[in-house]
Amino acid sequence: QICGIVIEVKGIRYAEAAHIKPLGSPHNGTDTPDNLICLCPNHHVMLDKGIYSIDNELNLVGIEGKISLKSNHVLNAENLEYHINHIYLG
Repeated sequence: QICGIVIEVKGIRYAEAAHIKPLGSPHNGTDTPDNLICLCPNHHVMLDKGIYSIDNELNLVGIEGKISLKSNHVLNAENLEYHINHIYLG
């Protein structure tokens, strides 16, 4: 949902589900669609390590771009705010 790169392994598409607000203590994010985005492995690691974040207008912060979402995929604004304030290292 960031780079648009399609990875195929033996004819099967591969992507990773990334949590905006991480699961587990101390973050306690949820495993729900409003806290998940589909990323390539590189952008997943970069999100988890705080290299970039996503603002409420779905702009990327820390790297160029904007996240691509389907009309029925709504991200939780509180999770976006949490990530930018607690995970993002910028």
